[in-house]
Amino acid sequence: MEFGNEEAVDGTEQSESLLPVEGVGQTIDAYVAASPMAVGHMTAAVSPAFLASLATVGSAAPGLATAIRAAASSGRGLEVVFSPEVTRLLRSGQLNLLKTSTGQMATAVTPANVFVENARVVGDVTKVGAGAVGGAALGTAAVVAFPVMIAVAAGYAQQRQLDQALESMALALERIETRLKDADSGTCDAAEDFLELAQAAVRHGGVLPPYLELELAQHRTAVESLYRARKRYVDRFKRELERQQNDRERDKGDRHPWVDVVIDGVKDGELDGELLLFVRALVARTKLNIVAAAVLAEGGQGEAALGLIDRTERELRTSFFDLHRRLVPLARYAPEPSRLQRIPGLGKSLERTRATITMLVDQLNADVLPMIPDPDEDTAVRVQLGVGDVQRLRLAPTGE
Repeated sequence: MEFGNEEAVDGTEQSESLLPVEGVGQTIDAYVAASPMAVGHMTAAVSPAFLASLATVGSAAPGLATAIRAAASSGRGLEVVFSPEVTRLLRSGQLNLLKTSTGQMATAVTPANVFVENARVVGDVTKVGAGAVGGAALGTAAVVAFPVMIAVAAGYAQQRQLDQALESMALALERIETRLKDADSGTCDAAEDFLELAQAAVRHGGVLPPYLELELAQHRTAVESLYRARKRYVDRFKRELERQQNDRERDKGDRHPWVDVVIDGVKDGELDGELLLFVRALVARTKLNIVAAAVLAEGGQGEAALGLIDRTERELRTSFFDLHRRLVPLARYAPEPSRLQRIPGLGKSLERTRATITMLVDQLNADVLPMIPDPDEDTAVRVQLGVGDVQRLRLAPTGE
């Protein structure tokens, strides 16, 4: 990593930072708090990238450094808490990585849009650690490492929350017997098996092994293609559903959810399968993207990781809430008797479809929608380090 005064993003000459290097530590301490934990507290594995970034950032932030040294000297673990504001600042681009024509710049910007420090990124910030830099370079190294540290922490926190929200939905989908296309269903099955393996690897080692990173890319490509195809069907269904319901209300004076587009979908045997595949693909896509964000953060791409988390959360939230809004009336109201008798055998198919839709709505109401992360909601992110992790942190000596 190479540091120094660089040309500003707008092409003007920037001879020195608008704030002194000490301002970096003050900014970090304003957003990050840490305290020793009780003796014997159990913790999960923490990634090497997070530890390296924490050591670099902690060396530049006096308050954080004091907490780390206190935990180390007392033989305790450490809880690191990132304020709700800092993740929002990173997502909004107020603490980010900017690019120039000659390379990438790490730029910390205060809420008042004042530059804190610039640094040219040459090496891998996740391998800098503490003690590798000192003096003015220590502040700029912390600026580079800060988004990485936040991204790793946010990625794991979101993964835990999404697992809780989506697990019951996945189990419920497995219980439904419907005519799914074997190849498409197999894509989701394979992705779910991979996610179990990946999560086990991260729990034990704190990081995804290189082989599983390659497999992750393959599963993301397959699931993304499946999701986009099913989304096209669902989007067409939702548009036609709304159009026909509006037409009926205009022509007959009442609004009933079971219009022709629903009946035709049931009659063709497509609607159940398409809705379930859409939900399965959305669930798998979300989990795979959060794992991919962790991999990006481990590689030093903190801004890209947080951007991926943000886009994934917004897509998940928008897709589920919009689908829920269209399905609730179909679950609440039964098809009209005249439609049940139109075609022999159609009545049973409609009842089965309504049962499937009711199950989806119930699961969304009870377990999914209340727990889906809101990207616009400020939430503190917490990371707990075990005693061994704390002892491995190497801060730069005081006064360096």
